[in-house]
Amino acid sequence: MTDRYKKLLGNSVLFAVGNFGSRILLVLLVPFYTHFLSTAEYGTIDLITTSLTLLLPIISVSINEAVFRFVMDKGESAQAVVTNALAINAFGILISLFLYPLAQVYIDTHGLVIILYIILAVDSVQVIMAQYTRAAGKIMTYAVNGVIKTFVLGITNILLLAVLHLGVIGYFYSILISSIFSILLFLVTTDIVSKIRFKMMDSRLMRRMLVYAIPLIPNSLMWWLINASSRFFIVSYHGIEVNGIYAVASRIPAILTLFSSVFIQSWQMSAIEESDSSDRENFYSKVYSYYQLILFATTSALLIIIKPLSAAAFAADYYGSWKYVPFLLLSVVFSSLSGYLGANYLVAKETKGVFQTSIIGGFLSIVLNFLLIPYMGGVGAGLSAFVCFLVMWILRVYDTKKYIKIRNDPRIFLFSILIIFIQMLIVYMDLNLMIEMFLSSVLFIVLLIIHRKNICELLNKFLKKLKVAS
Repeated sequence: MTDRYKKLLGNSVLFAVGNFGSRILLVLLVPFYTHFLSTAEYGTIDLITTSLTLLLPIISVSINEAVFRFVMDKGESAQAVVTNALAINAFGILISLFLYPLAQVYIDTHGLVIILYIILAVDSVQVIMAQYTRAAGKIMTYAVNGVIKTFVLGITNILLLAVLHLGVIGYFYSILISSIFSILLFLVTTDIVSKIRFKMMDSRLMRRMLVYAIPLIPNSLMWWLINASSRFFIVSYHGIEVNGIYAVASRIPAILTLFSSVFIQSWQMSAIEESDSSDRENFYSKVYSYYQLILFATTSALLIIIKPLSAAAFAADYYGSWKYVPFLLLSVVFSSLSGYLGANYLVAKETKGVFQTSIIGGFLSIVLNFLLIPYMGGVGAGLSAFVCFLVMWILRVYDTKKYIKIRNDPRIFLFSILIIFIQMLIVYMDLNLMIEMFLSSVLFIVLLIIHRKNICELLNKFLKKLKVAS
């Protein structure tokens, strides 16, 4: 296994440590939430959390993304980048205070509005610290921080929900406490404090960072429209309880999202580091084919166990959430592939391309949500997300060719999609569970046979590494 594959794998493992703690614990906490929160309460939490996801990149001007890219650029001063990023972020937080009256209209609980404001301010600083730590190559510190942050979230969730019974407001107290704890850890375990030098405030650097970051704000908005705006349509047409069930359903695809987010974090670093290599096209293409294999195989495996997993993990009121999962899984596949291709824009520092391809998916999401959700509910939301990310992926396949041409066998791709669709059809046919799982398992094996070349290559690389290590 060459050094760059080793580094990509090694970074992925370290990112997995940090993200595994955060994402998997959140998945494992779902049965806990379904026990102590009603469908209406969980639906409310999901709606507010979704809104926070939208507001964070707007308030922070997505400057944390610029921190990652500029710190990795050897020609930039890390001190200047961090200092100017924190200054921009502070200005964004101050401006956001003007939205307080509007926030009170949206959320009628005065204390909760204040907590959410503090969460946004704290999280905007926390992500800057996290991106600096990641870009500086301190992956282990980044990973351990992620594990501890989520451990604190889990402990405070149990205390505030199960012991003190604080409900919705207790949930958000948990988020705030865990984020503050994460910041304190970064202050103790990294040199970020030494990077803050007010004398290094530089208007020209600020302008360059903003030129890079600002196109990522509407990009975040478009991804939010695809991933999250469906919640508001579901609430409008079907009620907050249905949104609670849909929110629980989204936790199963979160397993695939976990892998994707781990890999993309590592891949962005490798893509930037290998951007000047002579055979980068071959490297990018190989990694893309391996990534595609794992996404399809994981989706296929989850479709086999979707019903028994839902029955075992969720309270009875939430069991029907499995109906929403298949299309949500496919949406994660194509959002992940889109994210892989999106790294090409970051390498080239051409973030306008990120926005241009995302905006079409975002507006398409609004149209499809309006057409599908009133009649298909959560299934329509999943279908809408799938179609939007599929369109975005197609656009990026063609648009990123001006940066690099990624080779991919279309026959393997099309056969993989066909197998997934047949599995989905079997799930919705509502057959005997054992027959359903058997048929789906056979299709999973066929999928692995189709990808046998890449599987063998990956196994050979892994075995060679084990041989060297021994």
